[in-house]
Amino acid sequence: MAEIASWSLSSLVQALSSAQTKSDVRQLISLHGRDPVLQAWKSLTPIDKAALRLVHDFDGTIIHDSTDG
Repeated sequence: MAEIASWSLSSLVQALSSAQTKSDVRQLISLHGRDPVLQAWKSLTPIDKAALRLVHDFDGTIIHDSTDG
């Protein structure tokens, strides 16, 4: 498999699945281009895609349930 800007597709998939904010995703697009990031998106699991959609919708702000006793 060809490398994408010195990153393999699997490395780009990992970086995309680890993104926590829109800015993280935009930085990946800026560094590697839209097409390679789109290829990585297509390789993500449905759960990773859903998590990134939540990050997009909430701009990286995820509300956690408090478990204070």
